[in-house]
Amino acid sequence: MNRRRENPSGRGGGQLLDLLSRTHRTLILGVLASVGGIGGFITAVAQGAGIVEILGALAVGVVGLLLATGYIVGYGRRNPGREPRRPR
Repeated sequence: MNRRRENPSGRGGGQLLDLLSRTHRTLILGVLASVGGIGGFITAVAQGAGIVEILGALAVGVVGLLLATGYIVGYGRRNPGREPRRPR
């Protein structure tokens, strides 16, 4: 017996991302990481830091952006909303 839940999109995997995208804390973490990563990137470039520090700060910002975007996409899939209003 296969107890694995079927994915409605037809694609396999993604259980960890599905779990992360279900809580609003992921959105908050993503936004904070994005702001911190981009701010760190700008500060590192302004101070003349090495390439490792610059890419590290940029990577934090990109991961935060992916987390926030993943939450928004997951929320949209779970709550598709209502039909648009028809013009009268």
